[in-house]
Amino acid sequence: MNNFCLQNVVKEATRFDHRSGRATLLDPILISEDCCATFTEVIDINRQMSDHNATKVYLRIRILAKFFTRTIWLYKHADFTRFNNDIQNFDWQTTLTAFGDDIDGMAVFFTDKYIEIARNSIPTKTVTIRSSDKPWFNSEIRKEIRLRDRLHKKLRKLRTVQNTKKFKVQRNKVNNMIIHAKEQFYLNANGLLDEKSNKNPKAFWSLVKKVMGNCRSTSIPPLLNQNTNEISVDEKEKADLLNSYFCNISTSSDDRVIPPDLPLLTQHSLDIDEITEAEIKDILKSLEIGKASGEDCISHQMLKYKMENILHTKFRHRCSPLKADLYRVNLVNDPSCECGCPLEDSIHVFLECPLYINFRNQLFKNIQHLADISIEHILFGTDEITVEQNTILFRNVHSYIRHTKRFFD
Repeated sequence: MNNFCLQNVVKEATRFDHRSGRATLLDPILISEDCCATFTEVIDINRQMSDHNATKVYLRIRILAKFFTRTIWLYKHADFTRFNNDIQNFDWQTTLTAFGDDIDGMAVFFTDKYIEIARNSIPTKTVTIRSSDKPWFNSEIRKEIRLRDRLHKKLRKLRTVQNTKKFKVQRNKVNNMIIHAKEQFYLNANGLLDEKSNKNPKAFWSLVKKVMGNCRSTSIPPLLNQNTNEISVDEKEKADLLNSYFCNISTSSDDRVIPPDLPLLTQHSLDIDEITEAEIKDILKSLEIGKASGEDCISHQMLKYKMENILHTKFRHRCSPLKADLYRVNLVNDPSCECGCPLEDSIHVFLECPLYINFRNQLFKNIQHLADISIEHILFGTDEITVEQNTILFRNVHSYIRHTKRFFD
């Protein structure tokens, strides 16, 4: 039992000899030492049926779900003009003031109302998340695999030339899709690792875990026993060595010990009396779109799209964070762009800057069928098209602002 790190959880006798009257434990239940037995019981059995008692044990076992469902927001099909208008038109001041000093009530109401407005403007769908999927696996491959399996089942029932041909074609298609998906994933993995290593350590290690897969060893390496000066390779011996080491790190008792009276290093205290609107906007700008939402379900994507609408309005009124607008009000000393252009204004950012040429080409491709490409149409829209078409135009402009990462980290 010790060699395999097992323990017996039955402590009572389970077999009774009616001739000698002796009771012995002959029906143990062996479990691993890392398992947790919450309840153990020996059940009496009719002696005419058996001279052994029954045993019962309850184990606390964590069951990992193979898949779970999640509701996601379809931001590409969202009506952000309606979303922003609904938020601006709602009387937040009167409603929140009615709560008085109940901050929790305000927070709950704001969250519920914000989500309600978002659901009216942003469609959602429920997707199935399978944690066991490979990082290169996608829904298209899964769809083709299901079709392959159906054709294989049909072939087993009726083996004809036509069914055989269909199955082989589908099988080869699935194999080619898997090979291509693997190649593309590992080709892009190095670039993604380099990109995330400095910007987002959490995303970096998450990607490393996906790339390594299940090939990582979780066993404890061989340890040196300081008492015998021998190498321990047995799992139980290594666990005992680690346990002894951590128990001996600190053997002093802190009972009845009075902590020292440390003098204050400063007389100043941190008091936040008021949070300004500018500070809130700065926080919204720094949000990471890829991060999951909390319990309130308000995603960073919703808040950041609100900032894109604010920026679009600032471009119209020449009060944006562009260097030219800041230089005009004496907030910066140099109005030039990072690309070398002497003036970073709206015309330069949307129509000329070489730093955003790929995003600009995509913007022009998406809006050229709506209106002539000009700075006036990009900033203000045009009366020559419908309201719905102007909404599509502005949605593409907001997407361009977001992808340039000029105003968002």
